[in-house]
Amino acid sequence: MVTLAPEKSHEHMVKHSVDTKVKTRHLLLSLAMLGLLSGCGKPNLPTKQPFHLALTAAVEMEGKAYPVEFTWSEENYVAYLGGSWGTHWKSSHRAFVRILDTKYAVVVWLPSVNDVDLEKFHPTFALIERGNPRFLRSYWTLETGEKRDGVFQLTQLKIERSTDLFPAKPMTKDEESLKADIATRKYGHLFGMRFLKEQWSRSQDLQRLLSPLKDFTPLGKSPLGRKETSETWRAFRRFNAGIPLRGKDRHEFGFEFRGGSWTPLPYSGVYWYRERLNEESAPVWISYRGHLIDNQKHEMLFDETTQQLVTAWRGPIEPVEDNQR
Repeated sequence: MVTLAPEKSHEHMVKHSVDTKVKTRHLLLSLAMLGLLSGCGKPNLPTKQPFHLALTAAVEMEGKAYPVEFTWSEENYVAYLGGSWGTHWKSSHRAFVRILDTKYAVVVWLPSVNDVDLEKFHPTFALIERGNPRFLRSYWTLETGEKRDGVFQLTQLKIERSTDLFPAKPMTKDEESLKADIATRKYGHLFGMRFLKEQWSRSQDLQRLLSPLKDFTPLGKSPLGRKETSETWRAFRRFNAGIPLRGKDRHEFGFEFRGGSWTPLPYSGVYWYRERLNEESAPVWISYRGHLIDNQKHEMLFDETTQQLVTAWRGPIEPVEDNQR
């Protein structure tokens, strides 16, 4: 009989333990893969029957009314999320397109499965002039009867959810094609926020930094990752993250592209989008109170005449692609 030295015996036991763990891990992985490949990976959990939804709306432009209708569904399925198997819901469509006539088409973003009270849901609409698809105009969370810019109005809206099927109102092939085109164009928009003196002066740091400024002062751009090198930007981030700015206390606005530059719109809740704006490397000119500012270099400015602090950021369009598991 061969007797191992104590240090050799310990080394042999450790190696044997490691080998056993590796073999066990390989065996478990093989069994798991065998179960997945044979269709046994997903548990046979009971799912709920699908819901069917119908949107019936009417919009008005240039004194003419257009019907806008669509049907879709919500499906309950089995998925591995959050570290365990369970059932979850997904909607068949995130948005749809309706061609109104030879001039106009609309995009409508639908409620998610989490929107239980559909009477409180206000959809976002986008208006496209088919002869100029480089731009679209978006109306965020539009309420029935609201006419924000004198162009587009939602006059009727009803959304129903039922376990029974509704008469189908799918998109046509041309509407499906237009929806796909919207996704590939990667529209972007400029989003503005205006802070009055009674707002920004709540911050002692902003009051100290802005009060000495004269005339019209561009204040640079926020660095990527928000690691601010500018004291003004650091002070603004702290101020804008605070509690005082909520609801009607925020002055938010969009921009319209006009004459080669972006001009602030006089009403809120309307945003102009241009294809691939976020990928633009050339100057993105903003026209503000007679001044031209390159948004590539400046996302914040101070107007001493009106005592307003103004920001302008670029953002993407809300996705139109349908949800995927």
